[in-house]
Amino acid sequence: MKSFFAKILSSFILYCFFGSNFSMAQSTIGMTPKSRMLERANDLYESGKFSSANAYLTSNWGKIKDLDYSEAEKSALQLMLLASGIISNETYSVKNGKALMQSTEQRSVAVKLAYHLGHYYFSLSMYQDAIEMLEKTDRLYLSSEEAERVQFEKGVGYFSLKRFDNARPFLREILQIDKSVYKADAQYYLGFIDFSERRFGESAKNFNLLLKHPNYSKAVPFYLAFIANENGDVSEAIQYGENYLSQGDGVHAKEMEQLLASIYFNKSDYDKSVALYEKILVSGNILNSTQRFELGTGYYHLKKFTKAIEQLKPLSSGFDKLAQEANYVLAHSFLQINDKLNARSAFQLVLSSRLANTEMTIARFQFAKLSLESGFEDQGLQGLIRFLKEDPNSPMIPECKEILIRYYAKTNNFRQAIIMMENIGASTANIADVAPRIYFGRGIELFKDLQYDEADRMFSLLGKYKSSSFYASSLFWRGEIAFIKEDFSSCINQLSALVKMNSGSFKDFSIENAWYNLGYAYFELEEYSKAVPWFEKTYSKLSAADNEMKMEAMLRAADCAFMEKQVEKAKSLYTAVQNSSVYGADYAVFQLAVIEGIKSPSNKIKILLGAEKKYPNSTLIPLIAAELADTYLSEEEYELAIPYLKRIPTLVDEDDEMVPESILKLGIAYFNLDKVDESIGQFKQLLKDYPTSTQAKEAIDNAKSLYVESGQIDGYEKFLQSVGLSLGGLQKDSLSFEFAQKVIADANSTQSIAALESYISSFPEGLHILEALNYKAEFLAKEQKWQETAETYQRLAAKGASKYQEKALRQAGKINFFELKNYESALKIFQELSSMTSKPEVLLESLRGEIRCHFYLHAWDKGKSVALRILETEGVSMDDRAFANMVLGYAALQMNEYSVAIRYFNESLALNKAALAAEARYQIALAYFKNNDFASAEKSALISIEQSGSYEYWITRSYLLLGEISILQKDYFNAKATFKSIVDNCSIASLKEEASSRLTFVEQKEKGEGLN
Repeated sequence: MKSFFAKILSSFILYCFFGSNFSMAQSTIGMTPKSRMLERANDLYESGKFSSANAYLTSNWGKIKDLDYSEAEKSALQLMLLASGIISNETYSVKNGKALMQSTEQRSVAVKLAYHLGHYYFSLSMYQDAIEMLEKTDRLYLSSEEAERVQFEKGVGYFSLKRFDNARPFLREILQIDKSVYKADAQYYLGFIDFSERRFGESAKNFNLLLKHPNYSKAVPFYLAFIANENGDVSEAIQYGENYLSQGDGVHAKEMEQLLASIYFNKSDYDKSVALYEKILVSGNILNSTQRFELGTGYYHLKKFTKAIEQLKPLSSGFDKLAQEANYVLAHSFLQINDKLNARSAFQLVLSSRLANTEMTIARFQFAKLSLESGFEDQGLQGLIRFLKEDPNSPMIPECKEILIRYYAKTNNFRQAIIMMENIGASTANIADVAPRIYFGRGIELFKDLQYDEADRMFSLLGKYKSSSFYASSLFWRGEIAFIKEDFSSCINQLSALVKMNSGSFKDFSIENAWYNLGYAYFELEEYSKAVPWFEKTYSKLSAADNEMKMEAMLRAADCAFMEKQVEKAKSLYTAVQNSSVYGADYAVFQLAVIEGIKSPSNKIKILLGAEKKYPNSTLIPLIAAELADTYLSEEEYELAIPYLKRIPTLVDEDDEMVPESILKLGIAYFNLDKVDESIGQFKQLLKDYPTSTQAKEAIDNAKSLYVESGQIDGYEKFLQSVGLSLGGLQKDSLSFEFAQKVIADANSTQSIAALESYISSFPEGLHILEALNYKAEFLAKEQKWQETAETYQRLAAKGASKYQEKALRQAGKINFFELKNYESALKIFQELSSMTSKPEVLLESLRGEIRCHFYLHAWDKGKSVALRILETEGVSMDDRAFANMVLGYAALQMNEYSVAIRYFNESLALNKAALAAEARYQIALAYFKNNDFASAEKSALISIEQSGSYEYWITRSYLLLGEISILQKDYFNAKATFKSIVDNCSIASLKEEASSRLTFVEQKEKGEGLN
């Protein structure tokens, strides 16, 4: 078909060069070679045979030069030559055409060449060159069709160069041309320009006009779907999209699938969204981050959690909003497959973002909850507590409260459970089933930590849960506390209520313990008839396996019978103990001797001599010697008494009260043997070595009797002077103390202390100095002036052997230990008490104090000997053995003897369920760690975290150890999470600082290894 361009050019040439007479000439004049050549070239050109026209003109160009053509005719022929060559894509013609366009002075020729060159470049998509040529055209020299094409090609050229502002006027002009062949194209390009500039209304108008156009029907639905979606008309967007895809072979099929997948996602139609995204992936296309997020979230809603994690995990390391949302869904996905550790880590990352309040609230709650469930107890607890305070109106608050309380109960964190229950009120959660265990567990902890008043308060709260299995046990421990505090009436009330319950067996105590303690409480109140039945129930029920307690109960029953003057019954019980067991046999024999002495002193002496021989290592040997001496004295066999009285100071420490007592009695024995000088010598020795003892005053009275009865008044005065006294001094001493006693009886503590201090300062070695110091210490203790109290008791103990010395040392040691926390001073006092006492129970108490002081002073090596001594001693408590094993464990750890250390720490753990247990668990983990057994270390650290209840310090140390293990395993993700949790939640500054330092170390190490 002949092109429109050819027609226009042909007409233009004929008109220009032959004028209006051309047709007339043809009819009257024959064709000349000149005219035939011109007509032939014109016919070829006009018929669109541009290659032929170009070839014809090229081959005849020499003839054209010879023929007598006018300049106008030659220009027309040259234009046809170049134009046909340009149209035929001949490079030569393009080059010559550009040259002619620039050199010709004929405007019409230049415009025509620019027109053809512009189209040439346009057809080759060389839009910048095309624009340059087309901008040189002029409507004046172009036909309307040519001008129309120039406008269109300019619009498309500028469009292709993304110069939309330049393109828009030309394309709009095309739309103004009625029946333009380019109208549909212009509408498409204008629609696209408006689309790219988000003028969706204008864009939609143009695209809608092309829905049925054969060239664009497969493209515009994509844009219309996008526009509908942007305008919020989701249904229309889906309709366009689905129709588009159903046609097949769409230009933008992939993009349409992506758009529809996103639309369905936002419409919560996850089945369709996921199906489309999966189709895109199968076709080999790669999803961008947003599309991966939508696919992963779709999987989550379809409960395909593993696939959700696969898509979302690569997005989680970013810092933008998409990464934050991905972490949120990722956390829930991990949660659904029960991967709580990764879920926790993902929620932790969410907490560092800026998501919506609702999502952040859920993340805070879930992170805290998962921390609790995963063993990160401190972070979990503090997170949930903060959640209670910061989100009080959250619908998750009831669950939060119940989780906290139940988890505290489960992990034996009874202290925090109590705090929670007191802060939020027990009625706010359904905790009636766990409250008894919490109260009881906390009570036991406080009891083990010697906080008896608070422990009793906890046990008392179980009165509201009498149907609970813990109620009976609470009665036992309340009785135990009352017994320790010497509140024997209260002890009886609690234990009586217990035994009336007839509850059977118990895990934390035996009913025999309750019977025994009940009997002992009556015994201490001297209600012996009431005590006896309980002792009898105890020893009659116990088996040989409990021989020690069985014998103890029999002895106390015998003591009761003896005090009730049921001598035969007492003898029977003492004899049974003597015959059946080594334990207590020496005491039984001693008591049998005392009973026998009522009727027959000689038999008493015989029994005591036999006991001394049979039990040479008994702790009762000093008492046996004293009893023999007293019996001989009572029988006036003074000579026989003297050897035992002389022996007593060799059997006990020089500060024991028995020493001044034996010296006094020795003086009396000499006096009765008329050995006055020896008697006076003993009294002088007593006053010299024990001037403040109770016996010293009696020695003076006895000396006075000796001198006065013999009429040696001067001798008595010299006697007094020899011991640093005078008659005036004695009187002043006595009168001063009598005044102090009067003040004590009539005044308050402050005045009493002042009066006693006046006496003490005036008579530092007075006859009543011991009583004065004792009174002062007791008053100071009531005022809780612990430093002064301790100093006063120490001063009293320093006075030497007296009935107060042992008490003074015990009290001074306790005050320095419990109240002043001065463990060094307490240790010295307990050591002094250990060296001077002859009483087994006091010795045990002093050893108990020593081992605890060594423990708190971290004097592991020095404490080893005491620890071993405790473990070899009968009758020590579980807590005493626990402390001893802790000291030995630390000593072994110090010497790098890790297996030995672990053994001792395990021993302690088996004996103590409170603070020492928490510490022992951590030290076991640390010992494994130091021994490079990291698997055992990790396992032990997790056990420490789970079971250490209320002891935050050791739990946090266990977390730090887990962090170190993670570092060694190059698990930097969990190492950072562990240390960051400690930094965010730990309340102990030193541990928080340590965790911060280690977190920095891990981050630097991770960066250095190129892990970021």
